[in-house]
Amino acid sequence: MTLISLGTIVTSVMLSAIGQVCFKLGLNSLNRSDASSDPLQTIPLALLTPGVIVGLGCYGVGTLLWLSALSRIELSQAYPFVGLGFAFTTFFGWWLFSDQLTIQRIAGIVVILIGIMLVART
Repeated sequence: MTLISLGTIVTSVMLSAIGQVCFKLGLNSLNRSDASSDPLQTIPLALLTPGVIVGLGCYGVGTLLWLSALSRIELSQAYPFVGLGFAFTTFFGWWLFSDQLTIQRIAGIVVILIGIMLVART
């Protein structure tokens, strides 16, 4: 795998993780009175928040980068890198939203990262 392919994959995964953060920010910006228990009412409101719109943009650019990477390397070599998204979103959740960072989550992320390193070396 070339450095360009690796960079494209990592950037794509990072954009997906940032998209998740933006989705969360967008949903957090909804007033509790606006967010009803009826998804048919809440979803259109959520789609119009700046956070969700930016998140969708991040996903779009990330998808284009992912397609570019897949045109150059094997799917079985690229796809395990999607696991980096777990590490990125866990870190962002802890940093931005005070999500719990338990020893089990840390251990799971370490196992995922070891697996990604093994696949990257093939």
